[in-house]
Amino acid sequence: MATQNETIADSEGVSADPIHFALSVCNSIDISKCTGSEECDIYVCKIDACLDTLEKVSPQSVELSNAIHLLDRSLNRILHRKISILTTLLSNQIIANAYTNSHANNIFSDGGSDSESSSTSNAFHNKKSKKNRRSPQKDENASKKIKQSFEYQINTSNRFANLENEHDDPPRVEDTPMNSDNEINRSTQQDSSEKNSGKLENPNLKNFQQSQTPPNEKECSIKEKIPYVPPIVIDNPKNVPQLLQTLSALTEEIVTGRMISSDKLKIFPPTSEAHRKIQRQITKDGLKSHTFELNDEKKIKIVIRGLDPDHDVSVIMQELARQGFTPELCHPLRHRQSNKNMPLFLVVLPKIPKSKEIYYLEYIGQMRVSVESLRKKQTPGQCYKCQDYFHHSSRCTRDPRCMKCAGNHWSRDCPKPKETPATCLHCKGNHTANYSGCPRNPLNRKSFPTAPANAWSDPAALAKVKETPKSDSNLKPVTQFLPRSVELSHKMPSSQEEFFKQMSTMMTSMIWNAGGIKPKFNQFKYFAQEWKPDVIAIQESHLNPGDKLKLVNYTTYRTDRLTHRGGGTALFIRNSIDHYPTPIASVSFENTTIAIVLPNSQQITVSSIYRPPHGIISTDELNRIFNSNNKCIAVGDFNAKHSAWSLGRRNQNGNIINDYICNNNLILLAPPEPTHFPHNGNNPSTLDFGVLKNFSSGDATSLNELCSDHNPVSFEIDINANIPAITKTLKTTNWMKFYDITKEAIPGNPSINSTKDIDEVINKITAVILTAINQSSKAKIINGPHRKLPPRITNKITLRNQIKKRWQITYDPRFKRKSTQLTNEIKADINQYDQDSWTEWLLSLNQEDLSIYNATRKYSRKFHKIPPILDTDGLKYTPLGKANAFKYSLENSFQTNPEPYDNRHISEVNRAVQHFLNSMRNDNNIKLTSPLEIQAIIKKINPKKATGPDGIPNKALKMIPPNL
Repeated sequence: MATQNETIADSEGVSADPIHFALSVCNSIDISKCTGSEECDIYVCKIDACLDTLEKVSPQSVELSNAIHLLDRSLNRILHRKISILTTLLSNQIIANAYTNSHANNIFSDGGSDSESSSTSNAFHNKKSKKNRRSPQKDENASKKIKQSFEYQINTSNRFANLENEHDDPPRVEDTPMNSDNEINRSTQQDSSEKNSGKLENPNLKNFQQSQTPPNEKECSIKEKIPYVPPIVIDNPKNVPQLLQTLSALTEEIVTGRMISSDKLKIFPPTSEAHRKIQRQITKDGLKSHTFELNDEKKIKIVIRGLDPDHDVSVIMQELARQGFTPELCHPLRHRQSNKNMPLFLVVLPKIPKSKEIYYLEYIGQMRVSVESLRKKQTPGQCYKCQDYFHHSSRCTRDPRCMKCAGNHWSRDCPKPKETPATCLHCKGNHTANYSGCPRNPLNRKSFPTAPANAWSDPAALAKVKETPKSDSNLKPVTQFLPRSVELSHKMPSSQEEFFKQMSTMMTSMIWNAGGIKPKFNQFKYFAQEWKPDVIAIQESHLNPGDKLKLVNYTTYRTDRLTHRGGGTALFIRNSIDHYPTPIASVSFENTTIAIVLPNSQQITVSSIYRPPHGIISTDELNRIFNSNNKCIAVGDFNAKHSAWSLGRRNQNGNIINDYICNNNLILLAPPEPTHFPHNGNNPSTLDFGVLKNFSSGDATSLNELCSDHNPVSFEIDINANIPAITKTLKTTNWMKFYDITKEAIPGNPSINSTKDIDEVINKITAVILTAINQSSKAKIINGPHRKLPPRITNKITLRNQIKKRWQITYDPRFKRKSTQLTNEIKADINQYDQDSWTEWLLSLNQEDLSIYNATRKYSRKFHKIPPILDTDGLKYTPLGKANAFKYSLENSFQTNPEPYDNRHISEVNRAVQHFLNSMRNDNNIKLTSPLEIQAIIKKINPKKATGPDGIPNKALKMIPPNL
């Protein structure tokens, strides 16, 4: 081997400039052209010769160390390439045997030696990688088992993949068959050197390589993948058949199309070359269209970390060019809010094999850097030219539209002054067209699940939905899993309902910093149904104006942040409590405020407050809340720390609020346990508390529930008034029994001789009907929620809460990982449970019992909330206030006319009335009412209408026997 290395080195002139020659060797290596182990051996010999020569070079320099580092990396990639080629050949042989043999067990027994059989079996025991990982795992955080695992695994379409054992370790390099012992030793040494240095292969490059299949591997695959060619969408096409024929003649291939709406034609080019020809012709003819990038036109976008924000971009471009890269663009990334440069530089490179090596870059000059892929944007793309969604301006030929004023010009040429409010092109609102909270934004559009096919007539689908899910036998709830760190002053009752309903004069409220309630709402709604608080205050709702937030039996009030992402507050209050909104303007904190009207006519102001971490809270704005009423409750996340209610160091907002409470004779209501447990440190604190004005007593408890870095906090406040309780009564009446009772209890044809007898008979009949309704009816009080979670989900929630509490005490990352895992499982289980319940209810509807029509009427009818009424002394929100407003308005309308009177006009009116009465025929023979006429009137009564003053429902009138 040494003789061969010396021959290659002498023949190619290594001694002339060793460093330059080493860099040229690295640039000349093209791994995609290595189709066999022989080509890999040639590259290995070249790199060995360069390494032997560089070891003799002195003195040491940065260029020399970079050259040695690049050679080591190139050698590592070539060896891995050789291993990949050998394992690919082996996997193809295994697949061929699998198709010829009838049983899976014969695959490993018929071929080769024992070593090949063991390596083959291990090759199929690959662990499934984590899905939906947003960023690659860091090398220093990887476990020892992962660091020792073999990174290049066989990727085949094995039809026996379902039989694999997921608990076996991935194959190691030592178990993979090699052609010679030298390659095995070299790969083993390379692995050991990587283990000792603590470096693994860059995961970003590995993900990129897995997404880009080399040409030789495509040839080895059983079925070649057809390249994807993006479609072209043309607006307002004319003579579509002639247009398709013209494009087919232009490309000399068959071009198809489809109308996706009345004014949009989607064209499907068969090849990339046809796509380019069609796009050039569309641009030449001036047609309005948009399309997407071809795969071969896409660029590699990476981000370089580790440089100072003011680093010269030209120096970065020169350094990358010196190392053999061809960057097309490089610029620093700016912070969205501060508009300052960050220590991140975006680099765009062409999509060539050499550009993939930039993931191995570790030095730019004398700066150590790291390279990672540019994270994809989670929101849908928007064109800067036409302001439409799901495409980009580089492939758009539509007319430009302004983002600021919706005019027919580019946004950079907009003449609108800054003081003038913007106009949205999509919804005509007072915001720019790229505002994420726009109701027309795809993020804010409501999507409906697709209905199951043929579910109405398929009994198997209904049986599958009604099937009882299998419970997890391994899931065992642990009792007394952890001790409480703080003993509460009172003993917690056995159930949540008893906990909140101990005293009739206690108002129960709950606060929770959700950190984005939209993805956690399914868990939150079942939590609210179980605990049944009177008021729920939410902080950091992270909602846009287009998002809907509704909770059963609660009225929602919310204040969304419109300037940038995050923030937002909301309040839920039970429908049985009289209340009305009282918006209060504030700048230093966000708030949602309402006023509760108690039965004793007292009013209480309740406010949900969120103060962002940065900035100072204003006491003047707090005065607006506490001066709005005689009694006030302000709860929320103040982001204020003070020794009076929180552990650790105090901050400026904590000092401000503590002084404000002391100076204004207010009451602080905070739980004895911490409420905030940050993910990145062992410093819990109490940020969620309440401030009361003119209340005698109260209590606060931190609840270990839900999934956020803030615990929900429940408050019990003595308001010295009874709040209307939640009453749910299901009353069913046996109308046949009612018919029999009234038939025997009411005698027919009672004797009536005077008006007094008429009143007595009416009262008697009314009493008999009401008594019969009570005797034939059954009432059932519903205490629990309408729909409870099954035990398999509630057990998981209990276990998650216990493990979460253990992590809050110990900050052991194992408990954190397990808690996060259970949270994801609970979220998926609740979504599946809701979907199954909805599907089962849909399949239970039919035409025989008219349930399908009732459901259609229920979901098509929109609920219109009665707005407040303007009276002479202000707006009236409560039913009593609205009734009094109507009463006084009617009373003022029907008053006697004021003096002076017109006697002449009065006499004329009297004569006209007297003349009318004299002209009427005196006929005292009034036609009597018949039972048939009464029955006809009752038959036309709507049974769903409300009862009259006598309290008799219309359904009961229809069931009265004929003898009555």
